[in-house]
Amino acid sequence: TKPYMSGTTYTKATKDAQDTVKQATATVNQYKAAQQQLHPVMSQTEKYLTKQHQAWQVHSRGLQGFASDLKNMMQMQLRWFSSAAVLTGIPTAFIKVVKDFTLFEQNLQSLKVILGITAEQAQTLGLTIRQVGKDTVLGAAGAAKAALLFAQAGLTGKETAQALQVAGKLMVLPGASLDSVVKSLATVLHSFKYEAKDISKIADVLAKSTDLATLNIQDLGTVFNFLASQSSLAGIKLEEMMSLVVALSKMGVAPSTIGTGLSQFFTELLDMQPRLRAKLYSLGLDPEKFRLPANNIMDILQQLQKSGIGVSDIFESMETRSARALSGLVNTGTTELRKIQGELTNSGYLAVFWGEALKGTSVQAKLFYNTLADLTLTIGQEFNPVIKISI
Repeated sequence: TKPYMSGTTYTKATKDAQDTVKQATATVNQYKAAQQQLHPVMSQTEKYLTKQHQAWQVHSRGLQGFASDLKNMMQMQLRWFSSAAVLTGIPTAFIKVVKDFTLFEQNLQSLKVILGITAEQAQTLGLTIRQVGKDTVLGAAGAAKAALLFAQAGLTGKETAQALQVAGKLMVLPGASLDSVVKSLATVLHSFKYEAKDISKIADVLAKSTDLATLNIQDLGTVFNFLASQSSLAGIKLEEMMSLVVALSKMGVAPSTIGTGLSQFFTELLDMQPRLRAKLYSLGLDPEKFRLPANNIMDILQQLQKSGIGVSDIFESMETRSARALSGLVNTGTTELRKIQGELTNSGYLAVFWGEALKGTSVQAKLFYNTLADLTLTIGQEFNPVIKISI
């Protein structure tokens, strides 16, 4: 490859590269060996960029706002790498490749141990992580971190791979953070005993709930802390639970209060106390028709609404937190609650929201950056033997 600098300048750059690599890598034992490997790295990088011509042509269709054609995109790639080499020095570009690659590989090794999967399965999961990183706002680093969080939350390798697909899209919702998205998905998946194939459905319910109420993903995580497992125990479906949550949120009730209030309310219907039983008898109602999980929560609320039960009756017969929650639900009415439940069921909302988000400049910019960042991982894999010698 023809040098792009004069002989004097090139010699100086090589010496600077040697000094920088020596300082940046504590494990360098052979200074001369690292110097000899530097030229093959840059040479193979140029060859790799040539091989990526066709892949970039496909990706360019989604990046019309950033490059008018493939030629411009390739120029942007070359400028990106050459700028790193010229402005910050060849060693800086090389060290970034080493850093990104080794961090990603370490995350894969951690996943392999946590999930108890084979090296081949870990490699397949790694490809999924990288693809999600490019296709969503997560990026490879964010997708790898999300995969670790899912694995630590108890998801299997298959569940983790599928959860990543929707986690990346949920990240564009208001108030979303990686921790809150992962925690919400994992909690619902386990509490309601869903299977991996249901993760998209879960994500739709969560996303639509944020659209219908003054709630964000972090708020939902707070609600789930108190309510998810109790709802499942009471035989209440996710859409039913969320319709109650949305209704109370519309009334201005705080997420933690919603979680504790509904949880206590469900507990009172699971283990009915004498004062509640006596109140129901006094209203001419059969207490057995109000027990969970034997009866549907919507049917229970409808019977209470029809009975004409008043606020004072509710507070006399139930604990304060559950009484407040029930009062709000009775006030909302089962007609409205069932309407909300219908909107939450099979909404397909996340796909619609994600489609709209893709039209935004900020999301397109992030996707473009993530694609460039993924390139360094591929370079790292291409030059793995070189990197091992260098570090």
